[in-house]
Amino acid sequence: MSGKNKKSKNKRSSSNSQVKPEALAKQTKQAVQDVPAKQTKQAAQSGLQENRDIKAADYQKCKQKANSKPETNGKSEPDIKSKSTGKIEVATENQPVKFRRISVEGVDDRMPHSKPAKKSLHADSNLDMLGMSKKQRRAARKELYQKNTEGMSRREKFSYFFDYYKWRVITPILVVAFLCYLGGTIYMNKRPVALGFVVLNAQDADIVNLSFEDDYIDHFGITGSYQFKESVGLDIDYDYYLEHSEYVQTSNSTDYSILSSDCDLGSYDVIISNATGVKYCAAQNIAKPLKGYLSEDAYAKLEPYMVEFNDPNGTARTYAIDISDTQFAKDLDTGYADVYVAFPGVIDRNYTNSLRLLNYVLGIDLTE
Repeated sequence: MSGKNKKSKNKRSSSNSQVKPEALAKQTKQAVQDVPAKQTKQAAQSGLQENRDIKAADYQKCKQKANSKPETNGKSEPDIKSKSTGKIEVATENQPVKFRRISVEGVDDRMPHSKPAKKSLHADSNLDMLGMSKKQRRAARKELYQKNTEGMSRREKFSYFFDYYKWRVITPILVVAFLCYLGGTIYMNKRPVALGFVVLNAQDADIVNLSFEDDYIDHFGITGSYQFKESVGLDIDYDYYLEHSEYVQTSNSTDYSILSSDCDLGSYDVIISNATGVKYCAAQNIAKPLKGYLSEDAYAKLEPYMVEFNDPNGTARTYAIDISDTQFAKDLDTGYADVYVAFPGVIDRNYTNSLRLLNYVLGIDLTE
């Protein structure tokens, strides 16, 4: 071999000897890094496979257990007698754990204090009773009741009876109570009206003194059944009405509409009010002008107490009687000094009772 070739071989061997240690170091480092990753991956795959195998085995066991029939020792019926309690229980061995074991009597095994459901007097035999006559149905229910309550204490029988008959007892009581209330209300409203009056614009409706009613009855010797129709809580202001007439006219729940409707029905014989309340009643034709409403004799006797207010056309006319200086007005405690009586009467009773009140307040004989 020539010297040239020897030199080239020596160069290759020297270069290989220089590269080998570096390559070996890189390969060793890479191998060290790859080993944990491969092991982790293999462990994860093996663990996943084991979980799948376990789930598949559990599924097969559950499926076999569900398909397997419970041993009944040759019995064809699914019910098994309990040796400890003697009760018949539904076989629930193959049911999931979340279901409770309920005996035929309705007692929950997990709730030992629960009471069995009460038997109905008609639920089990309702279809059988449909074809019976009323007499036969009553006899069958009576027999069933005696059968179901046999062996019960007196308290248990009462509870059982009440549970079955409670609506048959309560319903007639409610109907009778309603009819009594309705009849009483009709009777109370049908009684003769000793006086119907409304007090407008009272400063405090709770302190208005209505104790005069007893003396009023004694004064005129009214006997028998009677009633007072009174209202004290209405606020009527003429100036407010002028500013809010659109609201008042379109509303059905204001004191203005209530006063108007009650007076149209003849509920009140007189209106007791201050000046602003009478102004409104005169402007709305709720109060009647005394000229033409009172008889000539009564008008002449009451003329010294008359007060003028404007009618709807703006003409001054006599609409009220001033009772401000009377003891009656002072005792009434309306909260204002000027007290007037106006007349909204639309029926005969309104006219008669209004003259009677003025006779009581002013002491003037207005008998006609």
